[in-house]
Amino acid sequence: MRASELVLGLMALSPALYMLAATVVETRWTLFSALGFISLSTTMLPARMQSLTLALIYAPALYAVYDLVASNNLYLLDLAGGYVVSLPVLIVASALQASSVAGLVGAYVSSVLVSMVGLFGAEISKGNPRALLHALISSFLRGQERELGAVDPSLLAPVVPLMAVSLISLLLFAHHRLGLRSESLYGTLIKSGAASVALLALIVYYSAVFPDGVAAGTLAVALVVLLGGAYAAVAARR
Repeated sequence: MRASELVLGLMALSPALYMLAATVVETRWTLFSALGFISLSTTMLPARMQSLTLALIYAPALYAVYDLVASNNLYLLDLAGGYVVSLPVLIVASALQASSVAGLVGAYVSSVLVSMVGLFGAEISKGNPRALLHALISSFLRGQERELGAVDPSLLAPVVPLMAVSLISLLLFAHHRLGLRSESLYGTLIKSGAASVALLALIVYYSAVFPDGVAAGTLAVALVVLLGGAYAAVAARR
C-alpha cells in the first residue's frame, strides 16, 4: 500500500480511531484485559507468525479458565473486556486491506459502529474492563436508558467534524485503491454521509441540554450510516 493510500485510509477511519483512542484512555487496564487486547490484535500478523498468535490467544485464555475453576477468579471477564476494546483494531485493518466496494463500505460502517459500542461500554462500566461486557449486554438488551444516558456527550463532539473529513477521505481512498469512478456510489455515499453528519451535529447540540438523548440519538445516526452504506454497496454492483 502506498503512503498516500495509507494516509487517506487512516483519515477515512478517523471517527473509529478517535473513539478507539477514547475507549483505551477510559479503560482502567488490568494485566488480563491488556493481554486480551494484544492477543486478539495479533491476528493481523502475517501467517508466518501464526504460532505466536495462537500462543498469545490460547495461553491467557487457558490460564483464565484454570484459575476460574481452581480459585473462582474472573480473569475471563478481563480478557473479554480486552477483546471488545480491540475489535475496532481488526476492523480498521480489514478496511485498509479491502479489495471490493462491499468490503470497504462494510468495514467502514462496522468500524464506526463497533468503536461506538466499545466507547459506550467503557463509559457505562466506568472503565472497568471486567464489567464492560456485562454493562453492554444489560444496557442494550434490557433497555437501561439511565446507564446509556451516562455517556459523556463531550466525548462525541469531535466525531462530527471527523465524520465530514472521513467521508471525503473514504471516496478518495476508494478511488485510489479500487479505481472506482462510479457516480452512483459517490452520490449515495455523499448523500448518506451528509445526512449522518447533520443528524450527529444536531444530536450533539441537543445532548448538551438533554443528556439522556445522546446514546439513542447516536445509535440512530449509526443506523443511517449503516443503511446508506448498504445501499451504496448495492448500487455499486448495478
